[in-house]
Amino acid sequence: MAHAQDQVVLAVINSDPPPFYADPQIIKWVDRLTKEKCLQAEANATAEAVKDACVAYDHQLTIITQTLENDLQAICNNHNTQLTHAREQAALELAAVKNNIHAEHE
Repeated sequence: MAHAQDQVVLAVINSDPPPFYADPQIIKWVDRLTKEKCLQAEANATAEAVKDACVAYDHQLTIITQTLENDLQAICNNHNTQLTHAREQAALELAAVKNNIHAEHE
């Protein structure tokens, strides 16, 4: 029985089959496969773009955070310097006022 089935399959295969484009099922299959592969390629490209964007974002976030911390430290240092200078200036002015008051009472 198997031999007879093999003979039938060989007869069909060895006959002159119509070209693939003549079979609408093959055309539908190729179209469906093409659409699936396009969707998969788009999904892969999107996933890769998202991954690249995340890496770039993390890198930029690190740089920006460090820059911000440096800027804040510079602002703090400048503020402290100005405050120290203002205190010194106020102390000098206060001393001058005290000297003037002592000079007026003498």
